[in-house]
Amino acid sequence: MATRQLARMGLPPELAVRLAARNLVTARDLFARTLLDLVELLDLPYDTVKAILGDVARRIVPQPQSALDLLRAAAAQPLHLRTSLPPLDEALFGGLPAGSVTEVVGPAGLGKTQLCLQLSVLACLERQAEGGSVVYLDTEKKFSSRRMAQIARERFPDSFPSEEAVAALMGRVLVYNPTSSQGLLSTLQSLEPAIIDHRVRLLVLDSAASLARADFAPGSLPDRQRMLGQQASRLKYLAEAFRIPVLVTNQVTTHLGDGGGSNGGGAGHLTAALGTMWAHAVNTRLVLESAAGNRFVRIAKSPAAPNAAFAYRVTGAGLELLPDVVPPPQLLQPGSVVHGAIANEVPYELEGAAAVAFNLM
Repeated sequence: MATRQLARMGLPPELAVRLAARNLVTARDLFARTLLDLVELLDLPYDTVKAILGDVARRIVPQPQSALDLLRAAAAQPLHLRTSLPPLDEALFGGLPAGSVTEVVGPAGLGKTQLCLQLSVLACLERQAEGGSVVYLDTEKKFSSRRMAQIARERFPDSFPSEEAVAALMGRVLVYNPTSSQGLLSTLQSLEPAIIDHRVRLLVLDSAASLARADFAPGSLPDRQRMLGQQASRLKYLAEAFRIPVLVTNQVTTHLGDGGGSNGGGAGHLTAALGTMWAHAVNTRLVLESAAGNRFVRIAKSPAAPNAAFAYRVTGAGLELLPDVVPPPQLLQPGSVVHGAIANEVPYELEGAAAVAFNLM
């Protein structure tokens, strides 16, 4: 809340101009100064400055809402972003829930980025008449405009019959490339104007883990967790404040089981990276897995949806479900959201100190 732009708070125009002229742009800028400093800087009476601070404080402090208020707000706005995978949408009661954070986690090569591109097309398509846009935070340089255009053409040929229609879609996807954890946080803190001005309907972060793994050594776990906490808090705020879905991707790590040890390569299994705090920060977790010769998308965590898994394949049109493939029973076993096993038929093993280090992730 401290990073909210003062110019967007509905303050009296003459006051907004005066604040901007003194380089007081955000609420943080205002409250970082003492009352006496502001009196001198703004050249206003003490009581007037005190009243300004009180007014801004009331505007940035979240107000409680009744359940009835929330119900009415939900009825007036879209509750979900459909994935165009009907059984998955049905299980999620409509698709990705607006106002919350959905995580897609899985080993490399199973289609996490493909799903992000597919949902970006859908977000623009569903609100096409309003000029709805997407913010896409690409931390691994995996974003492909050509692949997004291909998904649009092949999945929705009637909606994108020409290059002009595809170009219009691509013009509504805003791609950012943060290169550090602090850079990502700064980008998230400055996104409000873009979300408002471009009518953003989906925020994508692909991926959440890559920068944290690159920026923080295993011994700096508290600093890393503090940064992840700030990023997660900001993502949740943007989702809730603008009633939009936030989609993040996450990587996997090796969790050592009872047979594991720090001095040798013990048995273990794949699990989501980033640890307990991050697992509790996301509202919905979808897991992409490889088992029994097929790929599956599994609902591993949801405040409303049941545990379910659906087979899929990746085609030119993105992810497509395989309705005749039954998921193996082990995919539907209840387990820990934090350390739940992620199936992967490609060997994924770490030994010794490396395994211990990555287990912290």
